[in-house]
Amino acid sequence: DDGSTWRAELKPLKKDLKRMFKLLTFRFDKKSNLVCGIEFTEISGDVTCIRFSDRVVDGSVDNGLFQMQ
Repeated sequence: DDGSTWRAELKPLKKDLKRMFKLLTFRFDKKSNLVCGIEFTEISGDVTCIRFSDRVVDGSVDNGLFQMQ
């Protein structure tokens, strides 16, 4: 971490989630306070990282890209 983010760590309380995850870590950009990454730490110790880049807040989305169900 280069000091440009802050993090919130969530520990699952529900039994079903506790079987899969040890910890969920959300990383936030200090300037925008937008989520810039999520880390899922599994019980096995494996970690899945998702990083967000080129974020757009309240951008327009073409309705033809999705089908409502």
